This record gives sequence, C-alpha cells and structure tokens, in this order.
Amino acid sequence: MKIFITGEPKIGKTTLIKELSDLLMKREVEISGFITSDLISEGKRVGFNIIDIVTKEERIFASKNIETKYKFGSYYLNIDNLDEIFNKIVKGDYEVLIIDEIGKMEFCSKNFRENINYLMKSETNILSTLHRDFVENFKIYGKIFTLTSNNREIVKNEILKLMIKGEKK
Repeated sequence: MKIFITGEPKIGKTTLIKELSDLLMKREVEISGFITSDLISEGKRVGFNIIDIVTKEERIFASKNIETKYKFGSYYLNIDNLDEIFNKIVKGDYEVLIIDEIGKMEFCSKNFRENINYLMKSETNILSTLHRDFVENFKIYGKIFTLTSNNREIVKNEILKLMIKGEKK
C-alpha cells in the first residue's frame, strides 16, 4: 500500500505525516523514515533539516547559508546528507516507510530518484508527502490525499484506517 499526501505549500503536510507516524508507533507498527523541518534564522526560513524518525539523527539538507555544488532556487543542497539518511532508513526493518517528501529538491539526488522508482514498484508500504507537481506521475502507485485547511482530520482518520487495515494483511 502506498499513500501520498499532497497540497499547497504550508498547508501542513509535514505536520500531518508526523502525527500519523506517532499514531502508528503508538499502535506498535514498525516504521522507518525521515521527516523534514524548517531551519529558521531571525524568523525566516533559511533551509531544511532531514531527520531520521527512529533515531532522531538530524542533518542539514538545504540551506541558504552553506554553499555546495548543488543549488535549487535559493537553497544549496547537501545531497550526501540526504543520501546517507535515506539509504539507512530504506535498509531497516519496518512495516511502513515514511518519506517527507518526494519532491523536486529531493529529486536532485540520483540515488533518491532511483530508490523511489524501485520502491514504487515494490511491495513496500509507503506513507509519503508528495510535491503537488508529481501527483500525475505517482497516482498510478497508490492513493493520493489532497490536504486542505478544511479536511485535515478527515484525511488523517482515512489514512490511519487504511494503514491499520493494511497492516493486518
């Protein structure tokens, strides 16, 4: 089973996937994965961290303040940090893999792209946020929920029902 959460920027996709991850862990579902968090300086977003959900290991993925050879918009990308955490989470033992997010910045990593392509064709259960521009490409792999400010609880409950039902197969 593959479930994707999409929506406009700042609608709460990451917040929802964190809540769902916590609920799955409370139900003793084995998860692996990563979430992203904003790097804030003087009240403004200056980048993103990538955080291993299980170990809480945190690395800088994108920053306006650290130059690398990869750039996306105004952010420099640390592809090595993304690849190291992503490779580790994919190799673990889990029932559900959490990915926040399948997006344009992450696709700057060849390793990430190749692993996502493999995972989409596999039997791996995935719960992921998905960049809105990727919906057409990913709808063939699973169910897509478009998050709005009005449907947060409905989406959360529907996804939780699917994930809990799916784990009993």
